[in-house]
Amino acid sequence: MIDLTTLPLSLDHRQYLDRFVAACADDTRVIAALLGGSYAKGTVDAHSAIDLSIIITNAGYQACYDERATFLGGLGDLLFLEYFNQPTIVFAIYADGTEAELTFASPSRLDQIECGPFLALIDKQGILIDHYRSAIPTRPGHAVGSIRNAGRSPANTCST
Repeated sequence: MIDLTTLPLSLDHRQYLDRFVAACADDTRVIAALLGGSYAKGTVDAHSAIDLSIIITNAGYQACYDERATFLGGLGDLLFLEYFNQPTIVFAIYADGTEAELTFASPSRLDQIECGPFLALIDKQGILIDHYRSAIPTRPGHAVGSIRNAGRSPANTCST
């Protein structure tokens, strides 16, 4: 898993990610958590949001998704929460200025996660395959990965 101290995080983003990782580690329904977007691509700037995904057990998915406002509220002083008619994505803004986008998925719904580079934060069951990716020259040596084919057809498989 990625060492967050190696990323160019503001103090607020680092503290938010520390809380997110702790909450995911403590929740038995969470299988894996990943950081994507500009942090995984190595293109982060002062306006970057934190793009996160969590993979939840098939059995726990609906309950965890239904509790998304409570989960996100536990990560900081939540000012704004919006779903934008997206069934698996939540956008949140916190009092410290942190903006986060969280995608929910399960092993049977891995196609709901946007394809692209990511950094593994938690992988309790080995559902993520970590490997080094030369496509991110600004972040050499950081493990990024792709999502294991988990029984999906090749047409639905993300390529890295």
